[in-house]
This record gives sequence, C-alpha cells and structure tokens, in this order.
Amino acid sequence: MIFSVIGIIVAALIMAGLWIYYAKTSLKDDAEIAEKLFVKDKKEQLKTGVMNALNYIDLKRKEALKLKEKELDITLHAIKSVIDVNSKASDVNFNGLIEYLKTLSKKSDGYFLLRKKDNVFLIKNGVFKKIKSYLGGICKTVDLKHFSSQLSYCIDRSQFKKQLEVDILKKLALYKAVKYKNSYFFAAKLLNINGGGCFAKVLLNPNKPSLVGRCISDNITDSRGFYYRKAFLKDLKLHKESFVEYTYKIPSKNVEGLKLSYIVLYKPFNWIVGSGIYIKDLKSEFRTLAFLKFKKRLKSRITVIVLAIFILVAVLILIHLVLYLILKKDTAVVEDFFNSYPDKKRIDLSRLKVSDLKLIADRINDMSDKVERYSKETKRLFERYFSLVSNFPDCVVIFRRIDSGVFIIEDANRCVISCLNIKRDDVVGKNAFDVFGFMGHLDKKFEEAFEIDGVLSFVDCLTFNNQDKYFFVVFYRKDNEIVAIAKEITDSVELFRKRQRELERFKSFMESVNVGVIAIDKALNVVYANGVSRKLLEIKEFSLETITDIVGHKNIKIIKNAVKGVQNGKKCIDCTTSIITKGNKNKWLFVSVSEIELYSEKLFVVSLYDITKRYEKEKETEYLSFHDSLTSLYNRRYFTEELRRLFNRRNYPLSLVVCDINGLKIINDNLGHTAGDKAIKSIASILKNQARANDIVARIGGDEFAVIMPNTDKEGVEAFLSRIKKEVDKFNTGSEFFLSVSLGMAVQYGDIENTDEFFKIADDNMYRNKYSVDREKTLLRILRSVRGNDIGTDNQIKGLR
Repeated sequence: MIFSVIGIIVAALIMAGLWIYYAKTSLKDDAEIAEKLFVKDKKEQLKTGVMNALNYIDLKRKEALKLKEKELDITLHAIKSVIDVNSKASDVNFNGLIEYLKTLSKKSDGYFLLRKKDNVFLIKNGVFKKIKSYLGGICKTVDLKHFSSQLSYCIDRSQFKKQLEVDILKKLALYKAVKYKNSYFFAAKLLNINGGGCFAKVLLNPNKPSLVGRCISDNITDSRGFYYRKAFLKDLKLHKESFVEYTYKIPSKNVEGLKLSYIVLYKPFNWIVGSGIYIKDLKSEFRTLAFLKFKKRLKSRITVIVLAIFILVAVLILIHLVLYLILKKDTAVVEDFFNSYPDKKRIDLSRLKVSDLKLIADRINDMSDKVERYSKETKRLFERYFSLVSNFPDCVVIFRRIDSGVFIIEDANRCVISCLNIKRDDVVGKNAFDVFGFMGHLDKKFEEAFEIDGVLSFVDCLTFNNQDKYFFVVFYRKDNEIVAIAKEITDSVELFRKRQRELERFKSFMESVNVGVIAIDKALNVVYANGVSRKLLEIKEFSLETITDIVGHKNIKIIKNAVKGVQNGKKCIDCTTSIITKGNKNKWLFVSVSEIELYSEKLFVVSLYDITKRYEKEKETEYLSFHDSLTSLYNRRYFTEELRRLFNRRNYPLSLVVCDINGLKIINDNLGHTAGDKAIKSIASILKNQARANDIVARIGGDEFAVIMPNTDKEGVEAFLSRIKKEVDKFNTGSEFFLSVSLGMAVQYGDIENTDEFFKIADDNMYRNKYSVDREKTLLRILRSVRGNDIGTDNQIKGLR
C-alpha cells in the first residue's frame, strides 16, 4: 500500500515535471504579448487615478468658491440690516454711511464697492475714493433703497485663488494615482506651452523638493538622450494629455530608472499635473502575477493528473481530511477574531497554516488599521467642531420641526445658555416657543424660513435685564431642521448713532461761523461744507465732490501743499488762489488749512476768505506803479529795472532804441494838449505794434520813448526803425497835423560796460538825428500843418530850433 502510494506520487511528480517544462516553454512564447497587455492595463489605472484625483480637487475648488460666496452674502446682509435699522431710527445722510463703511473696512479682509447713480466708490482699509469701474474680485451685492445705492462686499479674487492653490497642492501631495511605493504626484505652473528655457515653474515634486519654485527647461534630456519634456509638451498642446517614458531618479535612491508618466493640463489653474510609475516596479509585479498564474496552472494540472489515477482517491480523501482540520483550526482563529472584535483588533497570523487564509487575514488586518485610523480621525474632527461650535462667540441653536407649528430645540451652544441664564437641560429637547417665547414673531420667522430656499436674515431688538440689545439673526434651513446663528450688534448700532451725533454737532459748529469752511480727509474727499462756502463757491450740493472738482486742477497744488505743511507743523505760505465758481464768476480766495480729529479720524479744515475786491485793488495799484497812464506803456521806473535785468550775456546782442517826438510843443501850442496827447498815443501805438512780444516798450519822458530788444543785432534793429518810419508816414496821410520822430539806437555785443553808458549811446544818436540839417525843414512842415500858410516871420521859425 505504501509502495503503491509512493509509486503513484512518483508518477504524478514525473507527469507534473513534464507539464511544468511544457508550461514554461509556452509561457516564453506569449510572455511579450502578456507583458504589453499588462502595461496597457497599468496605463489605464494610472490615467484613472490621476483623473480621479483631479476631479476630486476640482470639486473641492468649486465647493470652496461656493462657501466663500455664502460667507460674503451672510456678512453683507448683516451690514445691510444694521444700515436699515439706523436709517429708520434717525435721519442718516450719505456721508454717515460712508464713515460707517470706512470703519468696517479697517477690520475686514475684504472691501466695499458703493454705486450711486453713475459714480462708483471704493472703501478699503479705511480709505474712501472714487473709481472709474469695479475692481476684479468675488462680490455679493445688495440694494440700499434708503440711499438709492447698491452696496457690494468683495474679496480679492487673486488672493483667494492663491490660497486655494496652496490648499489644493497640500491635498495633491497626499494622493497616489497607483499603489506603488515610488508613485507620487508632481505639478508645475505652465508659463509657455510652446516650451523654452523657463516654460514652467515647479509647484510640487516630492521626489526632488529642491526643485519647487524653480524654472524648468524643455532643453533637458534623460540618460538616453531623449527630450522627454518636449515630447509631453507637444502632446499637451494637441491632446491636453500625454503618456511618456523616460529615465528619472528613483526616490530615496541614487540610481535612475525607466519611468512611465501620465501628464495632463489642469486648465482652472493652468497647471501641468501628472504621476508616474517605474517600469521596474511594473515588471516585478508582472513577474509575481505570472508566477502566481503559473503556480495555479501547475496545481490544476497536478490535480488533473492525480484525479486521472483512481488509486489516488483515497489519498485525496486523506489530504482533504488533513486540510479540513487545518482549515477548521484557521477558520476558528478568524471566527474568534470577529466574535471578539474590537477587543482583539488584529488576527494572530502565527496561528494560521494555510497561505490563502493568511493573505485574507492580512488584508483584514489592513482594513482594521484603516477603520481604526478613520475612526480616530472622525472622533477628532467631531470633538474639534463640537468644541468650536460650543465656544463660538455667537449664539447657535438647532431647531427641528416635528409637526406643523411645533419645533423642538435639538441643541444650543454655550452662548445661548449664558444669554438666557438657565441650565442646558432647560433648553435642549424643549419646545422652542417655551424657551424663546419673548420673541413674539418667532413663529412667523419659522414660516418664512420654510417658505424660502436659502438663508433668512433679520435684525431683532431684544430686552435683557431692562436693557435693549440688537442681534443679527441668520436662519439656515436643511430639510426639517433650522440652524439659527445670532450675533449681537449693539455696539455697532451705538457706534453708528454716536458718530451721527458727533457729525451733527460738527455741522452745527461749521454753520455758526461766518467764514467759508470745507472739511476734507486725507484723500481730499469733501466730508462737509457749510452754507457760507456753498454760497461763496455758488454750489448747492457738494455730493461728495473732491476739493479738486471745486477749486480746479490748476490750484489744487496750493491745497495739497497747505495740507502737507500742516502735517509737518508749518503754516501756509502764499495761499491765495483764483477759482471759477459754478456761476462762471472769477473770484480770488485766501485759503487757510488747519487739522482736527473727528471720530478717531484726522480731517483738514479749509477756510475760505473772499479777497476778490482787495486783490483787484492791489493789482490795479501794481499796474499803475509800472505803467504810463496816458499810453498804457511801461513807465521809466519799469524800463530802468528791465534794462538792468536784461543787461547780461544771455540776451546779447541787446539793442536799445530811443525815440523823441519832434515839434510836440508846436502841436500843443496851436492845436491844444488834446492833439498833443493824440500825437503821443499814436507814436506809442506804432512802437507797440511793430515791436515783438518779448520787447520792452516804455514811455520814459513827456515826448520820449525807449524800446529794449533782447537778442537783436544791428540789422534787426535797423529793420525795426525802418518799419517805424513807414508807419509814421502812413499816419501823416490823413492826419490834422504832421507827425515826426527822431530815432537813435545802440547795440550791446559785450563791449559796453554798464547800462548808463548803453543808454547814453542810444540817446546821443537820437539827438544827433534830431538836430541834423533837416530839423528846420521838419519843424516848418509841422508848423504849416497846424497853421496853414500863416507861419510867421523867419525869426519866429528860427526860434523853434
């Protein structure tokens, strides 16, 4: 019997050996095909893992944006409720609203946009200014009907996106597309999909953390000389995804391995995201699976061989009995684990004999580890959020509707217990109307919450210990439950009212003074203007106009310098300015600036004094001091000062013309001083019209004139004298008297020492021309023009010389 059994076993072993040889030979033929199919399957797993991770992250991104928008909406409705309460309680003006929003913006991470008619105003970090259009951001908007405005509460979109990217990178670092020890996610910010020396910046690379934040180039090859980055960039540009094989450093090792990566373009952030596995790991797994498959086939063939031999039936029964006992014992171990869980926590693998059961038990132990880990994490999160809600500074209550009009309090945090000054057992599980019966309209609010789909918010005034307190309440309904959050806003309401009272006192003071007063902030926005200033500037309503709109861009520098001087402890110097009022009148104002502090904000008070009459009088006096009253030309005083000023090399060649009217006494004696004045005015007009804009024309005596001509040489001044003579001749064609002038000139090229010598040269030349041989003929012609032929004796004519 024993020998028969041994013979059968030997025969079976020989047949099994032959079958193993055949199986190995056939395996070699289809190994390459099987391996390719195996790699293809892993590619699909790798792609599925990457896309699943990106879909999960994309879902979290959308949820974060939706949550942030809901937070903005709740905050904005709370602010609107405070504004609505106070707008009804007192006569709140638009400037008071601005001050309230400026205070809120100092304590907020966001900013406010206020639209009134066609104007848009930005309130951020306590600063208020007018802008042309909305800023880019995540915003929620409500209507402020009392102010005929729209109010938006916003956060910076780029800052939110930047923080969101950081959070997503943290989640991405924890993912693995496939379950290999060397598998990890890598990510980079795409700068240029066409490639280049810095086509992207590394955001995540657990394999090489030192690369994070650095540029990557597509002009890099692996150890085989393959430009793998150019390859996957080309695929991304065409198909938005890429599979690429290349050699790369294996994590925690100093060697490189052949790596298969799947890379995809994540459009929301313009990221290149991918994961990969090393081919060596794939081949190792493939060999393991092939060996297990071969082993299973070997067992199957042996079983067939053994079953073919009927004598082995008894042996198989014996083996079955032995295996049954072992399995029964192992099964008892596993059953004992499940019966005693969670006391034992783990299956003792050392007591198991069958390898398959060991593998199953090992997986059960892994699952137990995960369950235990997730249970601890769930417990930790529950404790954290329970502590957060319990210690939340605002009151939180959860109501559950059990029937129409019947609500039970499911839970309430510490704030509620403290406000009501009762025990927790007197709140939780009680009827809502028994505990909060002092809120007479609670039933209506419950009805509203179940009628709308979303958030219900309102402001309520409650009395505690004979003291009114204001609360901003938010109801959020989910199925049959309502989560109520109440935040006390009494301080905000009181602060708003206090500032309104301070502003009214400030206005009353400004209206009591008999001077134009305008209060402005650091951004030159008008906070208030009294009636005197409105009358002075002919403006009915300032309507938040800036001081620039009032005094004009030309003179705003005076206001800015005055404000800057006050900040530096200096007084305003030369603060006189001219403005064009809204009534198109020109006024001169003296501006004085001082600094005050109103509700913790520095303001600048601009005092306006109307000095138009005084200024015009001073200008008239100044004009007369430098001009001749008869001709309106400059007088001798101004001429002397200008000659000294222009007597320098910058104006060389400098020319000087001296002009004297011939026979003016004859005209005065015969026709009267009116005709003499006409002769003086005519010469003055001719000189002024023929001179250039930068020439100085002056009357320096009764019948004597002078012209200073900068940067004019001898030829230029001679041309000027020629034009003067032609204009005098033209005047004489239709005049009642003959007009004649004597002209003299001097040109300074740098050789004349002083102005006295310069003037003397021109004056001498004039007198040389005046007393020339033609003087007697000139005087005779003048005399004939005023007397006709009755010109007197020769001695009288000679006496005119």
